[in-house]
Amino acid sequence: MGSLSRNKGARGEREVARVLGEITGEEWRRGIGQVRRGGRECPDVEPVDPESGWNSWHLEVKRAKDRVDLFAAMVQACRDAEERDCSPVVVWRVDRQDWRATVRAGDLVWESLSTGIVGGQGRSSRGVAPRFRVWDPPLAELVTLDLDVWCRLVCYWRSSCW
Repeated sequence: MGSLSRNKGARGEREVARVLGEITGEEWRRGIGQVRRGGRECPDVEPVDPESGWNSWHLEVKRAKDRVDLFAAMVQACRDAEERDCSPVVVWRVDRQDWRATVRAGDLVWESLSTGIVGGQGRSSRGVAPRFRVWDPPLAELVTLDLDVWCRLVCYWRSSCW
């Protein structure tokens, strides 16, 4: 990967950290492992507070000039998320557009059930995100939301923001 592409990716990660901070009211940073361990298994962006409730999601950030290969990005995010035992989300944008979040439908369904918001018997003890390891429809269909909408859903489920 060339230095221009690497720099654009790093700028994108810092931008996502800033945007997430504005939306959630929490402090975010570029993943520490990006430099220390070459990025493998580490989220591209993570909350500064490890107890914030956002660590059940593995954020993979992609920024591109005209298109993002969401399938390849999700495969990478799934691989790394599985090693961290959390759910993958690809946060992405193309130039001059807003940030988006792409997740597996099953992760959204399970998150709403595990927190007791939809059809559950109350909140789970730890609010652990779902673990769908297969790409079987409909649970593994990809869903894309505005980053702001995805963050507000997770905050609502966890009652962790505002």
